[in-house]
Amino acid sequence: MKRKIVSLILVFIIVLISLTGCDKKSITVDDFDKVLNAKEYTVEENNEYYDTFIDIIDGRKVNSDKWEMEFFVLSGNKDAELMFEKDRNMIEVYKGNVVKLELQNTLSNYEMYEIVASGHFGYACRINNTVLFVKAEEQYKDEIKAIIEELGY
Repeated sequence: MKRKIVSLILVFIIVLISLTGCDKKSITVDDFDKVLNAKEYTVEENNEYYDTFIDIIDGRKVNSDKWEMEFFVLSGNKDAELMFEKDRNMIEVYKGNVVKLELQNTLSNYEMYEIVASGHFGYACRINNTVLFVKAEEQYKDEIKAIIEELGY
């Protein structure tokens, strides 16, 4: 009995210690540009968002003929949290009769939502005051996920 209690306490301590170092590092628009330009995608400035109450400092957009990716740096975490929620809601509409994958993850400075459903792939991620948003047809998921991983999102 004592062994179980000690084991549970140790597990709790290990989990607590591991969670304290879980902050992710956000990137800049220059980092975004470098990664996507190296892959020969056309990166455009994008400081427009359909919600005019969100304060955008800088933004980028990649419109390939296959998929769309947007990256924004916002004035603060609250604006980023609001944009993340709006982006997540936009890709949740892919939910239909066939949901192959739906993931959600939240840490102290990080939120991520990913969905593969109805032949579409959607991804929204917030780190600190930055947001990455992707929507595409499902067949381009692996290509996009490799870019997302390289960006650290």
